[in-house]
Amino acid sequence: MAIAHVYECQHCGRSIETWNEDSPYFLDEQGNKAYAYHPGIDRYMIIWNDSPHLCLPCGLEIMVDSRSPRKTCPKCTSPEITDTWELDRKPCPDCGDGSFTATEFTVS
Repeated sequence: MAIAHVYECQHCGRSIETWNEDSPYFLDEQGNKAYAYHPGIDRYMIIWNDSPHLCLPCGLEIMVDSRSPRKTCPKCTSPEITDTWELDRKPCPDCGDGSFTATEFTVS
């Protein structure tokens, strides 16, 4: 069962949707990423995962690869990047005045 969170800034309304499953992948015969999405995920040998992150200072949404995790934002070089699954009560980079609150949805 997949779980989604929609985080919304209560001041400016910016919203970000994120899922608990991220983007699991393996490498195909040519060494390219091959994503394994739910529900067929059990057939694959999942090795790595791409996870959506948000840079809190500049607001850039990026994917962080577990195979070579990024430690800083590629746009502003800040180390303040956070997994979008963990945005609850984090400050909104768009307005600087609000913070994110979560609404949870379950999809079977």
